[in-house]
Amino acid sequence: MNISTEAMKITPEGERASDRIHNPNKRNLKKLNLVFEINARYEFVYFDPKIRNVLDYEADELRGKNFLQHVHPDESEYINTEFGKSLEVFSNILDIEYNEFEMDNVFNLIKKEKVAPFLEKFSKTFRTLSANDPITYRFKQKNGDYCWLESVVTPVLNPDGGIGITVRSRDLTDLIKVQESLKFSLRKLSKKSRYENIIRTITQDVHSSIDLQEVFDNAVDAIHRNVAGAENVSIHIIDGENAVIKSYRGYPDTFVDRIKVIPYPKDYTWKTIIDEKLIYCADVDRDSVVGRVGREIGVKSYLSMPIHSRNSVLGVINISSTQKDIFYEDELVLLELISRQIETAINNARKAEKLRKSEERFRTLFENVPTGVYRITPYGQILDANPAFIAMLGYSSMEEFAVHEIENQHFRSDTAWRKVKNILDRDGEIKGMESVWNKRDATEIYVLENITVIKTNDGKILFYEGTVEDITERKVAEDKLKEINMNLEKEIGKRTNELTNANESLRKEIKERRIKEYELKNSYKQLRALTKHLESVREEERTKISREVHDELGQSLTGLKIDLGLLSKQLDENDYESQLGEINERIKRMSALVDSNIQSVRRIAMELRPGVLDDLGTVAAIEWQAQDFEKLTGIECRFNSEVQHIPLNREVSTALFRMFQEILTNVAQHSEATIVNVSLKEQSDKYLLKVEDNGVGILEESITAPQSLGLLGMKERALIFGGTINITGKPKKGTAVLVGVPKGRCTND
Repeated sequence: MNISTEAMKITPEGERASDRIHNPNKRNLKKLNLVFEINARYEFVYFDPKIRNVLDYEADELRGKNFLQHVHPDESEYINTEFGKSLEVFSNILDIEYNEFEMDNVFNLIKKEKVAPFLEKFSKTFRTLSANDPITYRFKQKNGDYCWLESVVTPVLNPDGGIGITVRSRDLTDLIKVQESLKFSLRKLSKKSRYENIIRTITQDVHSSIDLQEVFDNAVDAIHRNVAGAENVSIHIIDGENAVIKSYRGYPDTFVDRIKVIPYPKDYTWKTIIDEKLIYCADVDRDSVVGRVGREIGVKSYLSMPIHSRNSVLGVINISSTQKDIFYEDELVLLELISRQIETAINNARKAEKLRKSEERFRTLFENVPTGVYRITPYGQILDANPAFIAMLGYSSMEEFAVHEIENQHFRSDTAWRKVKNILDRDGEIKGMESVWNKRDATEIYVLENITVIKTNDGKILFYEGTVEDITERKVAEDKLKEINMNLEKEIGKRTNELTNANESLRKEIKERRIKEYELKNSYKQLRALTKHLESVREEERTKISREVHDELGQSLTGLKIDLGLLSKQLDENDYESQLGEINERIKRMSALVDSNIQSVRRIAMELRPGVLDDLGTVAAIEWQAQDFEKLTGIECRFNSEVQHIPLNREVSTALFRMFQEILTNVAQHSEATIVNVSLKEQSDKYLLKVEDNGVGILEESITAPQSLGLLGMKERALIFGGTINITGKPKKGTAVLVGVPKGRCTND
């Protein structure tokens, strides 16, 4: 289809004329309501009577008139070409140029014997033309207006040899008008759709995150990518007395460094914040607000939009361009809509952050609160439950709870659930309701419930949220208490007398116990005194026995030995030669026996009470005992003393010495030691005797065992003089015994 250059001009509405030409692709007309025929010179020769209904012409008014003179000038050349294509059929069949047969009778150009083949060939060609595409053009009506026609053009051969064109048409004027209106609407819709698409894209970008920085980045990136003319985009947010840049696109880095922080009240950024309304400068040459820095980078126009939050401005969106008057009114509206979306996204991000923190606090409380908490749909499906709730129903974990496929609440009866639902539907909440629930193992528990209906802003129910407290123990206690109270009412008189008697008996018992406690304390003191006295008497008795054995028996045995010596001497002087050998032998045996008795007497005396304790003091006695222990057992015993004399009275000195003897006895019997270290030290308020060995080490249970009479005896001796004893042992590392003697226990006590 050929369309003239004039036809391509843009109409005032912004529509190309060619866009209005209806040109269906490869389809035939289904309804042709207007037919006329023209000759080879495009002159009307036949008209359908319906022509009057369409063109308002009578048939005789157009006869002989040229068809092209009524065609709109914009389509005249196009129609001439299409008509020529139809007449070329004859040119192709006759193999002659088209302009050579512009006559009324084509048979004049064909020999008679070739007429039949010509007609046959024309018939075949004509059948192929039935699929020709229709042509659309404007045709002048009688009143001078143009109507739109859609025509199918086919060549025609009359019986008399005349050639022409049959034009079968239909009126498309109303359809074209509808199409034009539709295209205009579609054009508006397309522009609106494009803007909506931009808004939707930006909305999706800026709402894709709840992180504020991501919202800023997405916003400037979406504007920079989608809005034509937005060469430089930035967002500044108020921070105290400054507007701080949060995100940007397009600006040179050197420029960004200079606008990172804009102090109050410089630049159009602060003017937008102060005025709280959009500023659009189409030409910065006529603007006094834009800064020198902006002019230096070639800014020719700018747009500054406030970002509102509630009733204040929290920042601005700045867009600048190196072109003047870059935005039109509808684009400004678009950018204002975008600004509102960004405002919403920023506010949503802030709300989301608050919600996230609130949700974290709620989740922490939800997980750790000892009260059961659950969420359930209006249909009874469990949505969520905290650990306390799960444990209350007899489950060990949320996993076990889920494994058992608890989809619908079955911890209460259907009747109870219907009652709960009716109350919630009526009141929207339940406070302090007592219920009976079934646990996993089918046992019953009593609970106290509070339930609230959670709804959306439009009133749709999301779920029911409930808190539950297990009051089974309390209910059981209450029931028991009621029973007890009933019985108590009946027994109160009887019990009063019994309690009175019991109180009197108790008073007597308490009085008796106090008397017994007093007697026991006195008895304990007496026992301590008796023990002390017995120990003193025993030591005195030992001393007396020792003295007597030493003074009397020892002296007697010594005299006996002397007498035996004299006797031996006398025998030597006399002449008893025959008896001398035997007598001497007897005397030797008697002398040896006497020596043995003397040693026994000394040993017994020493065991009863060593004289060194009275003669040389406590330190010397302990050192002598250590040396004697080493001689008797073969265990090396090392003695070290930091004091020369310990001024203890007789009783304390004896007790300390006996305790030392008991310690060495235990070492010899149980320790398997090879070395014993003995030390005496002086502190500010006491003397310390420490005995350590390298043996197997005493066990803790042996220290406290009742059958350890030796250890108990040492502890008892220490208590007598107000001293202390500490025994410790380590396996395979030996035993240490530390005895503390108060300095108050001196000789003048």
